[in-house]
Amino acid sequence: MKKYSFSRLTLCVLCGTLLMPALASAGWVPQASNTTLPLNDVCFVDSLYGWAVGGRMGWPDTTFLVALRTTDGGATWLKSWETTGSGFLKTVTFINRFHGWAMADSGLSVETTDGGVSWHNLPSPNLALVPFAERFVNDTFGYMLAGIRHMGMVDWSDVGWTTDGGLTWSGRIPRAQQPNWLVGLDIQGPRWAWATGRHDSMVLTRDAATTWVVNYLQDINGWNFGVAFGDSLIGVAVGGLISRTSNGGFNWVQYPKPVTQVLTSAEMPDTSYTWACGERGTIIASTDGGRNWNAQTSGTQLMLWKIWFVNERQGWAVGDSGVILHTDDGGRSGVWEEPSRLIPYASRLTVLPNPFVSFATLPGHEAERFSLYDVSGRKVGTNRGDRVGEGLAPGVYFLRSSDNQGKPLRIVKVR
Repeated sequence: MKKYSFSRLTLCVLCGTLLMPALASAGWVPQASNTTLPLNDVCFVDSLYGWAVGGRMGWPDTTFLVALRTTDGGATWLKSWETTGSGFLKTVTFINRFHGWAMADSGLSVETTDGGVSWHNLPSPNLALVPFAERFVNDTFGYMLAGIRHMGMVDWSDVGWTTDGGLTWSGRIPRAQQPNWLVGLDIQGPRWAWATGRHDSMVLTRDAATTWVVNYLQDINGWNFGVAFGDSLIGVAVGGLISRTSNGGFNWVQYPKPVTQVLTSAEMPDTSYTWACGERGTIIASTDGGRNWNAQTSGTQLMLWKIWFVNERQGWAVGDSGVILHTDDGGRSGVWEEPSRLIPYASRLTVLPNPFVSFATLPGHEAERFSLYDVSGRKVGTNRGDRVGEGLAPGVYFLRSSDNQGKPLRIVKVR
Protein backbone atom coordinates (compact mmCIF):
# COMPACT_ATOMS: atom_id res chain seq x y z
CA MET A 1 0.00 0.00 0.00
CA LYS A 2 1.23 3.48 -0.80
CA LYS A 3 2.66 5.45 2.11
CA TYR A 4 1.01 8.85 2.18
CA SER A 5 3.13 11.66 3.55
CA PHE A 6 2.98 15.41 3.27
CA SER A 7 5.44 17.44 1.26
CA ARG A 8 5.62 21.23 1.14
CA LEU A 9 2.91 22.43 -1.20
CA THR A 10 2.95 25.69 -3.06
CA LEU A 11 -0.11 27.87 -3.01
CA CYS A 12 -2.31 27.04 -5.94
CA VAL A 13 -5.52 28.38 -7.43
CA LEU A 14 -8.19 25.96 -8.55
CA CYS A 15 -10.75 27.13 -11.12
CA GLY A 16 -9.31 30.62 -10.71
CA THR A 17 -10.97 31.12 -7.33
CA LEU A 18 -9.95 28.50 -4.73
CA LEU A 19 -6.87 29.44 -2.72
CA MET A 20 -5.24 26.41 -1.04
CA PRO A 21 -3.02 27.38 1.93
CA ALA A 22 0.49 25.91 2.24
CA LEU A 23 1.11 22.67 4.08
CA ALA A 24 4.44 22.39 5.84
CA SER A 25 5.48 18.71 5.52
CA ALA A 26 4.48 15.45 7.11
CA GLY A 27 3.34 15.68 10.73
CA TRP A 28 1.79 12.42 12.00
CA VAL A 29 0.22 10.22 9.33
CA PRO A 30 -1.70 6.95 9.94
CA GLN A 31 -0.41 3.74 8.43
CA ALA A 32 -2.54 0.72 7.53
CA SER A 33 -1.82 -1.93 10.18
CA ASN A 34 -4.29 -4.53 8.81
CA THR A 35 -5.54 -5.25 12.32
CA THR A 36 -8.05 -3.79 14.75
CA LEU A 37 -6.42 -5.41 17.77
CA PRO A 38 -4.78 -3.03 20.26
CA LEU A 39 -1.05 -2.65 19.71
CA ASN A 40 1.01 -2.49 22.89
CA ASP A 41 4.60 -2.09 21.71
CA VAL A 42 6.64 -1.09 18.66
CA CYS A 43 10.34 -1.36 17.82
CA PHE A 44 12.43 -0.21 14.84
CA VAL A 45 16.13 -0.86 14.21
CA ASP A 46 16.38 1.71 11.41
CA SER A 47 14.05 3.78 9.23
CA LEU A 48 12.81 0.71 7.31
CA TYR A 49 12.67 -2.38 9.55
CA GLY A 50 10.15 -2.43 12.38
CA TRP A 51 7.76 -4.60 14.37
CA ALA A 52 4.58 -4.05 16.41
CA VAL A 53 2.78 -6.48 18.73
CA GLY A 54 -0.50 -6.58 20.60
CA GLY A 55 -3.78 -8.36 21.11
CA ARG A 56 -6.64 -8.36 23.56
CA MET A 57 -8.42 -10.49 26.12
CA GLY A 58 -11.64 -12.02 24.85
CA TRP A 59 -14.63 -13.31 26.81
CA PRO A 60 -14.64 -15.36 28.88
CA ASP A 61 -11.01 -16.44 28.47
CA THR A 62 -9.97 -16.41 24.81
CA THR A 63 -7.06 -14.10 24.04
CA PHE A 64 -5.87 -12.88 20.68
CA LEU A 65 -2.24 -12.27 19.70
CA VAL A 66 -0.89 -10.36 16.74
CA ALA A 67 2.65 -9.58 15.56
CA LEU A 68 3.28 -7.24 12.62
CA ARG A 69 6.43 -6.49 10.66
CA THR A 70 7.48 -3.97 8.03
CA THR A 71 10.53 -3.67 5.80
CA ASP A 72 9.60 -0.33 4.20
CA GLY A 73 9.13 2.01 7.13
CA GLY A 74 5.50 1.05 7.61
CA ALA A 75 4.26 1.71 4.08
CA THR A 76 3.11 -1.91 4.33
CA TRP A 77 2.61 -3.91 7.52
CA LEU A 78 2.39 -7.70 7.28
CA LYS A 79 1.01 -10.06 9.89
CA SER A 80 3.78 -12.46 10.83
CA TRP A 81 1.75 -14.09 13.59
CA GLU A 82 -1.94 -14.01 14.53
CA THR A 83 -3.44 -16.63 16.80
CA THR A 84 -5.55 -17.22 19.91
CA GLY A 85 -4.52 -18.31 23.37
CA SER A 86 -1.38 -17.90 25.47
CA GLY A 87 -2.12 -14.28 26.35
CA PHE A 88 -1.79 -11.17 24.20
CA LEU A 89 1.64 -9.89 23.24
CA LYS A 90 2.92 -7.06 25.45
CA THR A 91 6.53 -6.45 24.45
CA VAL A 92 8.80 -6.61 21.40
CA THR A 93 12.53 -5.91 21.12
CA PHE A 94 15.03 -6.32 18.27
CA ILE A 95 18.80 -5.82 18.11
CA ASN A 96 19.09 -5.94 14.30
CA ARG A 97 16.95 -6.71 11.27
CA PHE A 98 16.81 -10.42 12.09
CA HIS A 99 17.04 -11.17 15.82
CA GLY A 100 14.20 -10.26 18.15
CA TRP A 101 12.05 -11.33 21.09
CA ALA A 102 8.43 -10.84 22.19
CA MET A 103 6.50 -11.69 25.35
CA ALA A 104 2.84 -12.19 26.21
CA ASP A 105 1.00 -11.31 29.40
CA SER A 106 0.79 -15.02 30.23
CA GLY A 107 4.58 -15.31 30.43
CA LEU A 108 4.86 -16.77 26.94
CA SER A 109 8.26 -15.85 25.50
CA VAL A 110 9.10 -16.15 21.78
CA GLU A 111 12.13 -15.46 19.60
CA THR A 112 12.78 -14.88 15.90
CA THR A 113 16.00 -15.02 13.91
CA ASP A 114 14.49 -14.22 10.51
CA GLY A 115 13.13 -10.75 11.14
CA GLY A 116 9.76 -11.87 12.49
CA VAL A 117 8.77 -14.05 9.55
CA SER A 118 8.54 -16.94 12.03
CA TRP A 119 8.64 -17.22 15.82
CA HIS A 120 9.57 -20.08 18.15
CA ASN A 121 8.89 -20.54 21.85
CA LEU A 122 11.46 -20.01 24.58
CA PRO A 123 11.19 -21.36 28.12
CA SER A 124 8.85 -19.18 30.17
CA PRO A 125 10.90 -16.86 32.40
CA ASN A 126 10.80 -17.93 36.01
CA LEU A 127 9.80 -14.46 37.22
CA ALA A 128 8.04 -12.88 34.24
CA LEU A 129 4.42 -13.81 34.63
CA VAL A 130 3.03 -10.48 33.47
CA PRO A 131 5.68 -8.67 31.38
CA PHE A 132 5.61 -4.89 31.10
CA ALA A 133 8.80 -4.25 29.11
CA GLU A 134 11.73 -6.10 27.57
CA ARG A 135 14.94 -4.73 26.02
CA PHE A 136 17.94 -6.62 24.61
CA VAL A 137 21.44 -5.19 24.18
CA ASN A 138 22.89 -7.96 21.99
CA ASP A 139 22.27 -11.63 21.12
CA THR A 140 22.67 -12.77 24.71
CA PHE A 141 22.14 -9.94 27.24
CA GLY A 142 18.78 -8.34 27.96
CA TYR A 143 16.54 -6.86 30.65
CA MET A 144 12.92 -7.59 31.39
CA LEU A 145 10.38 -5.94 33.66
CA ALA A 146 7.40 -8.00 34.78
CA GLY A 147 4.61 -8.20 37.31
CA ILE A 148 4.63 -10.90 39.97
CA ARG A 149 1.44 -12.84 40.61
CA HIS A 150 0.60 -13.57 44.22
CA MET A 151 -2.57 -15.53 45.03
CA GLY A 152 -3.93 -14.75 41.58
CA MET A 153 -3.18 -11.03 41.78
CA VAL A 154 -0.29 -8.96 40.48
CA ASP A 155 0.79 -7.03 43.56
CA TRP A 156 4.34 -5.97 42.69
CA SER A 157 6.82 -6.08 39.84
CA ASP A 158 10.46 -6.99 39.40
CA VAL A 159 13.43 -6.69 37.06
CA GLY A 160 15.09 -9.71 35.48
CA TRP A 161 18.08 -10.09 33.19
CA THR A 162 19.39 -12.79 30.91
CA THR A 163 22.88 -13.63 29.66
CA ASP A 164 21.88 -16.46 27.30
CA GLY A 165 19.43 -14.83 24.92
CA GLY A 166 16.32 -15.38 27.02
CA LEU A 167 16.72 -19.11 27.68
CA THR A 168 17.06 -18.41 31.41
CA TRP A 169 16.46 -15.31 33.50
CA SER A 170 18.26 -14.26 36.65
CA GLY A 171 17.63 -11.59 39.17
CA ARG A 172 14.98 -10.31 41.36
CA ILE A 173 15.81 -7.26 43.39
CA PRO A 174 15.44 -8.06 47.13
CA ARG A 175 11.79 -7.66 48.09
CA ALA A 176 12.61 -5.38 51.02
CA GLN A 177 14.48 -3.13 48.62
CA GLN A 178 11.98 -3.30 45.77
CA PRO A 179 9.39 -0.55 45.21
CA ASN A 180 6.12 -2.08 44.07
CA TRP A 181 4.67 -1.73 40.59
CA LEU A 182 7.49 -0.83 38.25
CA VAL A 183 6.12 -0.55 34.70
CA GLY A 184 8.53 1.57 32.60
CA LEU A 185 11.98 0.39 31.46
CA ASP A 186 14.87 1.83 29.44
CA ILE A 187 18.51 0.86 28.94
CA GLN A 188 21.75 2.35 27.65
CA GLY A 189 23.97 -0.54 26.62
CA PRO A 190 24.42 -3.45 29.03
CA ARG A 191 25.60 -1.42 32.01
CA TRP A 192 22.80 1.09 32.52
CA ALA A 193 19.12 0.27 33.09
CA TRP A 194 16.27 2.18 34.73
CA ALA A 195 12.80 1.11 35.82
CA THR A 196 10.09 3.39 37.15
CA GLY A 197 6.45 3.11 38.15
CA ARG A 198 4.03 3.75 40.98
CA HIS A 199 4.38 6.83 43.17
CA ASP A 200 7.98 8.07 42.98
CA SER A 201 9.60 4.65 42.69
CA MET A 202 12.75 4.14 40.62
CA VAL A 203 15.43 1.46 40.47
CA LEU A 204 18.61 1.66 38.43
CA THR A 205 21.79 -0.24 37.74
CA ARG A 206 25.05 1.10 36.32
CA ASP A 207 27.03 -2.14 36.37
CA ALA A 208 25.00 -4.53 34.17
CA ALA A 209 22.65 -5.66 36.97
CA THR A 210 25.41 -6.58 39.42
CA THR A 211 24.04 -4.08 41.90
CA TRP A 212 20.84 -2.04 41.97
CA VAL A 213 20.11 1.34 43.50
CA VAL A 214 16.63 2.15 44.76
CA ASN A 215 15.94 5.81 44.14
CA TYR A 216 12.93 8.12 44.14
CA LEU A 217 11.67 10.93 41.95
CA GLN A 218 11.39 13.86 44.32
CA ASP A 219 7.97 15.24 45.25
CA ILE A 220 6.04 12.99 42.90
CA ASN A 221 2.91 11.16 43.97
CA GLY A 222 1.42 9.22 41.11
CA TRP A 223 2.43 6.93 38.28
CA ASN A 224 5.39 7.14 35.94
CA PHE A 225 4.54 4.82 33.06
CA GLY A 226 7.42 5.63 30.72
CA VAL A 227 11.11 6.37 31.12
CA ALA A 228 13.65 7.22 28.40
CA PHE A 229 17.33 8.17 28.40
CA GLY A 230 19.35 9.85 25.64
CA ASP A 231 22.62 8.72 27.21
CA SER A 232 23.74 7.47 30.61
CA LEU A 233 22.98 10.83 32.27
CA ILE A 234 20.04 12.66 30.67
CA GLY A 235 16.58 11.13 30.83
CA VAL A 236 12.88 11.77 31.40
CA ALA A 237 10.09 9.96 33.23
CA VAL A 238 6.46 10.53 32.21
CA GLY A 239 3.01 9.66 33.49
CA GLY A 240 0.77 12.08 35.33
CA LEU A 241 3.76 14.41 35.47
CA ILE A 242 7.05 14.97 33.62
CA SER A 243 10.40 14.67 35.40
CA ARG A 244 13.93 15.06 34.10
CA THR A 245 17.34 13.96 35.33
CA SER A 246 20.80 15.08 34.26
CA ASN A 247 22.83 12.77 36.50
CA GLY A 248 21.73 9.30 35.51
CA GLY A 249 18.54 9.12 37.57
CA PHE A 250 19.87 10.01 41.01
CA ASN A 251 18.10 13.37 41.11
CA TRP A 252 14.95 14.46 39.29
CA VAL A 253 13.30 17.84 38.57
CA GLN A 254 9.70 18.35 37.49
CA TYR A 255 8.94 20.31 34.34
CA PRO A 256 5.62 21.75 33.08
CA LYS A 257 3.39 19.32 31.19
CA PRO A 258 1.51 20.98 28.29
CA VAL A 259 -1.44 18.54 28.41
CA THR A 260 -3.71 17.11 31.10
CA GLN A 261 -3.74 13.58 29.68
CA VAL A 262 -1.71 10.80 31.29
CA LEU A 263 1.40 9.84 29.33
CA THR A 264 2.19 6.16 28.77
CA SER A 265 5.53 6.12 26.92
CA ALA A 266 8.59 8.29 26.31
CA GLU A 267 11.32 8.17 23.68
CA MET A 268 14.69 9.92 23.56
CA PRO A 269 16.89 9.07 20.54
CA ASP A 270 19.49 11.62 21.71
CA THR A 271 19.91 14.08 24.55
CA SER A 272 17.89 16.84 22.85
CA TYR A 273 14.92 15.46 20.93
CA THR A 274 12.29 13.81 23.15
CA TRP A 275 8.72 12.61 22.67
CA ALA A 276 5.94 11.17 24.81
CA CYS A 277 2.49 9.77 24.01
CA GLY A 278 -0.60 8.78 25.95
CA GLU A 279 -4.32 9.18 26.45
CA ARG A 280 -6.66 10.45 23.70
CA GLY A 281 -3.99 10.40 21.01
CA THR A 282 -1.72 12.74 22.94
CA ILE A 283 1.79 13.30 21.57
CA ILE A 284 4.13 15.92 23.02
CA ALA A 285 7.69 16.80 22.03
CA SER A 286 10.76 18.56 23.38
CA THR A 287 13.85 19.79 21.55
CA ASP A 288 15.89 20.70 24.64
CA GLY A 289 16.15 17.36 26.40
CA GLY A 290 12.82 17.42 28.22
CA ARG A 291 12.81 20.90 29.76
CA ASN A 292 10.18 22.51 27.52
CA TRP A 293 7.39 20.62 25.76
CA ASN A 294 4.84 21.34 23.02
CA ALA A 295 1.76 19.34 22.06
CA GLN A 296 1.65 17.87 18.55
CA THR A 297 -1.35 16.94 16.41
CA SER A 298 -1.69 13.15 16.13
CA GLY A 299 -5.01 13.09 14.24
CA THR A 300 -6.51 10.45 16.55
CA GLN A 301 -8.34 10.27 19.89
CA LEU A 302 -7.31 6.66 20.46
CA MET A 303 -5.09 5.61 23.35
CA LEU A 304 -1.43 5.51 22.32
CA TRP A 305 0.63 2.96 24.24
CA LYS A 306 4.12 3.20 22.79
CA ILE A 307 6.24 5.69 20.85
CA TRP A 308 9.54 4.95 19.10
CA PHE A 309 12.06 7.08 17.19
CA VAL A 310 15.19 6.00 15.32
CA ASN A 311 16.47 9.59 14.97
CA GLU A 312 15.20 13.14 15.38
CA ARG A 313 12.80 12.81 12.43
CA GLN A 314 11.63 9.22 11.90
CA GLY A 315 9.13 7.99 14.49
CA TRP A 316 6.12 5.73 15.09
CA ALA A 317 3.39 5.51 17.73
CA VAL A 318 0.98 2.59 18.25
CA GLY A 319 -2.18 2.10 20.28
CA ASP A 320 -5.77 0.91 20.48
CA SER A 321 -7.74 -0.42 17.50
CA GLY A 322 -4.54 -1.22 15.59
CA VAL A 323 -3.58 2.43 15.14
CA ILE A 324 -0.07 3.09 13.82
CA LEU A 325 1.09 6.66 13.30
CA HIS A 326 4.28 7.70 11.51
CA THR A 327 6.20 10.93 11.08
CA ASP A 328 9.24 11.73 8.99
CA ASP A 329 9.73 15.25 10.33
CA GLY A 330 9.55 14.66 14.07
CA GLY A 331 5.83 15.43 14.09
CA ARG A 332 6.54 19.13 13.89
CA SER A 333 4.22 19.98 10.98
CA GLY A 334 1.03 18.91 9.30
CA VAL A 335 -1.09 21.90 10.33
CA TRP A 336 -2.60 24.11 7.66
CA GLU A 337 -1.34 27.67 7.80
CA GLU A 338 -4.48 29.74 7.40
CA PRO A 339 -4.23 33.16 5.73
CA SER A 340 -5.79 35.74 8.04
CA ARG A 341 -8.37 36.80 5.49
CA LEU A 342 -10.01 33.36 5.42
CA ILE A 343 -13.06 32.75 7.59
CA PRO A 344 -12.18 30.11 10.25
CA TYR A 345 -15.14 27.94 9.31
CA ALA A 346 -13.21 24.69 9.58
CA SER A 347 -12.49 25.32 13.25
CA ARG A 348 -16.19 24.70 13.92
CA LEU A 349 -16.19 21.35 12.15
CA THR A 350 -15.67 17.97 13.78
CA VAL A 351 -15.05 14.89 11.63
CA LEU A 352 -16.02 11.55 13.20
CA PRO A 353 -14.25 9.24 12.96
CA ASN A 354 -10.96 10.55 11.61
CA PRO A 355 -9.13 8.48 10.40
CA PHE A 356 -12.06 6.47 8.98
CA VAL A 357 -12.65 3.29 6.99
CA SER A 358 -15.87 3.60 4.92
CA PHE A 359 -16.94 7.19 5.46
CA ALA A 360 -16.96 9.92 8.09
CA THR A 361 -19.65 12.30 9.34
CA LEU A 362 -19.68 15.97 10.34
CA PRO A 363 -22.09 16.26 13.31
CA GLY A 364 -24.37 19.25 12.94
CA HIS A 365 -23.56 19.61 9.24
CA GLU A 366 -25.02 16.37 7.86
CA ALA A 367 -27.13 18.05 5.17
CA GLU A 368 -24.44 20.42 3.92
CA ARG A 369 -22.22 19.62 0.94
CA PHE A 370 -18.43 19.56 1.08
CA SER A 371 -15.76 19.44 -1.63
CA LEU A 372 -12.79 17.09 -1.26
CA TYR A 373 -9.27 17.59 -2.62
CA ASP A 374 -6.21 15.35 -2.71
CA VAL A 375 -2.76 16.45 -1.49
CA SER A 376 -1.94 18.00 -4.87
CA GLY A 377 -4.95 20.33 -4.63
CA ARG A 378 -7.00 18.43 -7.25
CA LYS A 379 -10.72 18.23 -6.54
CA VAL A 380 -11.74 14.58 -6.26
CA GLY A 381 -15.40 14.78 -5.32
CA THR A 382 -18.27 16.28 -3.36
CA ASN A 383 -20.02 14.64 -0.39
CA ARG A 384 -22.78 15.50 2.05
CA GLY A 385 -21.75 15.87 5.66
CA ASP A 386 -23.36 12.56 6.60
CA ARG A 387 -21.15 10.47 4.27
CA VAL A 388 -17.88 12.33 3.78
CA GLY A 389 -15.16 10.40 1.95
CA GLU A 390 -17.40 7.61 0.72
CA GLY A 391 -16.01 5.96 -2.41
CA LEU A 392 -12.52 7.44 -2.09
CA ALA A 393 -9.35 5.36 -2.23
CA PRO A 394 -7.30 5.20 1.00
CA GLY A 395 -5.19 8.30 1.51
CA VAL A 396 -5.01 11.85 2.85
CA TYR A 397 -7.59 14.38 1.64
CA PHE A 398 -8.76 17.89 2.44
CA LEU A 399 -12.36 18.88 2.94
CA ARG A 400 -13.88 22.29 2.36
CA SER A 401 -17.39 23.69 2.39
CA SER A 402 -18.83 24.06 -1.12
CA ASP A 403 -19.12 27.83 -0.69
CA ASN A 404 -15.31 27.95 -0.31
CA GLN A 405 -15.48 29.51 3.15
CA GLY A 406 -12.62 28.88 5.56
CA LYS A 407 -9.54 26.72 5.40
CA PRO A 408 -9.42 23.07 4.25
CA LEU A 409 -9.74 20.39 6.92
CA ARG A 410 -7.55 17.28 6.74
CA ILE A 411 -9.23 13.85 6.73
CA VAL A 412 -7.64 10.42 6.38
CA LYS A 413 -9.14 7.26 4.88
CA VAL A 414 -7.15 4.21 6.00
CA ARG A 415 -8.66 1.46 3.87
